[in-house]
Amino acid sequence: PHSAALDLWRVLRSRGGADEADASSSDGAKVAAGEGEGEDEEWLKVKAVADVRSALSDGVEGDAQPGADGTEGANSGGIEGGDETSDQTSEELTTNSTVSSLVGEELEANLTFGASRPGDGSESDPDGLPSRFLRMQKGNREKAKKAFARTLAWRARRDIDTLLSRPHPNFDLCKKAFPYYLPGRDVAGNPVLIQRPGKIDIEMGHRNGINNEDIILNFVYVFEYCWNIMEPGPPDGVMTNIIDMDGVTMKLVSNGELRDSILRTVRIMSENYPQRSYKTLIINAPLWFNTIFKLVKPLLRESTKKKIEIRSRGAYQDRILQQYLGDTLPAFLLTSSRSDGKTEDIETSPTEVELRDFVKRQLEKHGMKIQEEI
Repeated sequence: PHSAALDLWRVLRSRGGADEADASSSDGAKVAAGEGEGEDEEWLKVKAVADVRSALSDGVEGDAQPGADGTEGANSGGIEGGDETSDQTSEELTTNSTVSSLVGEELEANLTFGASRPGDGSESDPDGLPSRFLRMQKGNREKAKKAFARTLAWRARRDIDTLLSRPHPNFDLCKKAFPYYLPGRDVAGNPVLIQRPGKIDIEMGHRNGINNEDIILNFVYVFEYCWNIMEPGPPDGVMTNIIDMDGVTMKLVSNGELRDSILRTVRIMSENYPQRSYKTLIINAPLWFNTIFKLVKPLLRESTKKKIEIRSRGAYQDRILQQYLGDTLPAFLLTSSRSDGKTEDIETSPTEVELRDFVKRQLEKHGMKIQEEI
């Protein structure tokens, strides 16, 4: 339980906004991010690269270069916290959706995106830092510089800037191995990501040659798509995360391969996509999960606690989901649903269809198709 509590603390700290995550505190994180001696020199180099990219993008009006994150092992095709967001009227949401669609069409003509973008605070910052990285480090400029340097170095090493332009034939297989969905937007207009760790199919992944690197990079791909195509603006957009614990058992949690995949994904997301979380709802939580969370809760900061809600199956959980997601709420998440857990409704949602169509278009450009399950 103590080991599970430690893992949970790492996940929830990151899910809660990564505002208290000090990426420089872990030697493991330093190695994974490519940090080492001569960091000041590295900072100057990556800042120069960022300046060049920014200058190139300034020539195209409206071209977005959103901050994104990458993961380890960028071979296949291809992946959290914020504090504030304003409610929008239905008319504003419709207008924003139309604008996003038009902007997305323009962006798709040049699928190269960097770690900073116009309007994210980097233009006016003396060190070219996006405001999210300063908020992540509570205004500590030196720590923010190091964190952003690691992100830039990581993106350069894994070529994350061009990730969306590269073919991703394993998209469907990665999604089946670790199910997730982008059903649309919450009532405040934020993108919604639903993850279902209890439905992970490790055996199917192995059978089809899908490993941890593929799973992690696939999440990077989805986040790059979310913050560059689906949500090209505002630059400090945030997301509502739904973590469905249905089917999660202690046996599943004790699986080393699964734990490694989840923790690495969370670390990568928190270090490279800081301040992107609006709310995290952990639903269908089993009793043992609440016991572990009690060990973790005192270690979390108040700002993190406010972003996390843990609910158990029932009518009250249904009301909370309806309150946050509104019409975006998929039927299979409702306790009262008769869908028997089937996800056809969400798989055919406009947002899901648009994402898969995007993947298919990039594959067609390279004369490839989505790999089918063996």
